[in-house]
Amino acid sequence: MKPPASLSAVYDPRVLSAPVDPDGRDAWFNSIPKEKLATLFQWWISRLNLLFGIITDPTRFPNKHGDYDSSDHLAFRLTVERVLADLRIINASPQAPALSRLGATFDLLDKLETLLGYGPQSRQQFGKEWSPGRGFAKLLDRRVTLPMMQRRFENMPSTLQSVFRDRAKLLFDELYDEVADGVLRGRLDEDGVRCGSTPTRKMPWDTYVGTLIRAVRNSSHGLLQTHKTEAEVAATHTGALPDALPELVPLIALALLADPERLWSMEVSE
Repeated sequence: MKPPASLSAVYDPRVLSAPVDPDGRDAWFNSIPKEKLATLFQWWISRLNLLFGIITDPTRFPNKHGDYDSSDHLAFRLTVERVLADLRIINASPQAPALSRLGATFDLLDKLETLLGYGPQSRQQFGKEWSPGRGFAKLLDRRVTLPMMQRRFENMPSTLQSVFRDRAKLLFDELYDEVADGVLRGRLDEDGVRCGSTPTRKMPWDTYVGTLIRAVRNSSHGLLQTHKTEAEVAATHTGALPDALPELVPLIALALLADPERLWSMEVSE
C-alpha cells in the first residue's frame, strides 16, 4: 500500500468513503496534451466573459412588473460565484478527505439545481417536479445529463471535444458501477433496486443513483429526520459513495457553464 499523502492524512475520516484503493486514481487532467492547455484556458475564459456579461447586466433581471429586481440579480450573482468557488475547492484538493470533497460536491449540486430553477417557489408555480432536491437527483440521471454534457462540449475547441465527451461517459459509467457495488445484495434486481418493505416496489437505476446520493447527503441530519422515501432508499445501500462523484459533478458544472445563455434562461435540457 502506498504511504499516506501527508502525516495529517493518517487521521482523515473514512465516512462515506469506499474501501481504500491502494493504487489510487489517475490524475486525468494530466492526460490532456500540454499543447492543448492554452486552447482550453482560452475557451474557459471566453465562457467566463459571457457568464459575467450576464451577471452584470441589470436588464436581465426584471420582476413581473418589468422593473429591475435587485434581489433576484444579487441571488443569481452570488450563486454563480459560489458555484465557481466550489469548483475551485473540489478540483484544487484531489487528496482531501472524501468527506470534505463530498461535502463540497453536495453543495455544488445544490447550487446547480438552484440555477436551473428548482426550489420552493418553482414547486408552488409548476408542481412537485420542481421541488428542492429534484434537480439534484436529475443532474445525476445519466439518461438526461450525459446527452446534455455531450451537446455542451460541442462548444469546446474541436481538438478537445472528444476528450471531454469520453471523460463524461466514463465517469457516469464508473458512478453507476460503484453505486451498484454498494447495494445490499438482497435488494438488487435485474434492472433496478428494490426499495421499501414491498418486494414489488422497484426503482430503476437511472432514478436510483441520484435519489440514493441525495438521501445519503440528507442523512447528515439523521435518518430519523429524513423523508420516509429517502430513508427507505438509503437503507438499501452501504452508504459508501463513489470516488467518481467528486470528479463527475465538476464536469457537469463545466458543461452547464459552457453555454451561459442557456443556463441563465434555464433551457439546458434542450
